[in-house]
Amino acid sequence: MDSADRKFRACFVGVGDKVVEISKPVLTEFNSLIGYYQKCRDDDSSFAVEESNEYPRLMVLSLNEQQDSHVQDIPRQDLIFLVGTQQDPLFWTTREKLITGNRCSFLFTVVLHGTGNVGWSGQPLVSESIIFLKESGSEKRIIKFVKDMSRVWMFPHLLSCDFSDMHHALSATSGAYLSFESQTADCLPAFRQFLSNNLETIQRASGIFYIVSSNLGNDFSISKHLQPVIDEIGKVATGECTVVGCDSLYAEEEASFSATMICGKK
Repeated sequence: MDSADRKFRACFVGVGDKVVEISKPVLTEFNSLIGYYQKCRDDDSSFAVEESNEYPRLMVLSLNEQQDSHVQDIPRQDLIFLVGTQQDPLFWTTREKLITGNRCSFLFTVVLHGTGNVGWSGQPLVSESIIFLKESGSEKRIIKFVKDMSRVWMFPHLLSCDFSDMHHALSATSGAYLSFESQTADCLPAFRQFLSNNLETIQRASGIFYIVSSNLGNDFSISKHLQPVIDEIGKVATGECTVVGCDSLYAEEEASFSATMICGKK
């Protein structure tokens, strides 16, 4: 089992007035995740982390036109989640500043758009994945995405996985974020249906990074719970698609099983 990472650093950057409302619950969830990390570190020997007062750091920054200079103050991060609306010029300017300032190891640029076709014709860069989400009803999905992607690097996991694996699958891609949840761990038929419902998105992907989460603790196993899910994803992905991922055994949600998939296309 890979140990916890007490040096993990992530930052959520919300751009524009509409996204400010999302920034507040993201901060609340970040704080609860740090509290949960502290509790698990104290109670669970599987954490295998050195005794230290240092904890992962998760920060939230909300920007409008009067605050855009604050981007220059962001310290170097492992992950940055940049979220804004497709039509907002400040959002794209902020992206350029983050890239040219080399502010993170990997950048998730989350573009909120309305109904109809996505209008952006640019290209994602190395160490970046651009994810397009419909603006309507996006708040819950954004919060879950940010929290899942932070948790998987903060907490111990069964599968050996690091940033290079994610980078290999998602670097210089654009695509979609898919999420599945079940109140029972015996959910393979429902998961197969979920994959079938999203088959077009999955088969367009050149790279897929998945996170399988569970609150089953020590009852969760690679052979019984994790490997069947990995096998099902592999069956529907194309042969040219890079499929990698990780598990997160310290999910505090009520769901017994959940899967997050980022499907990127070069």
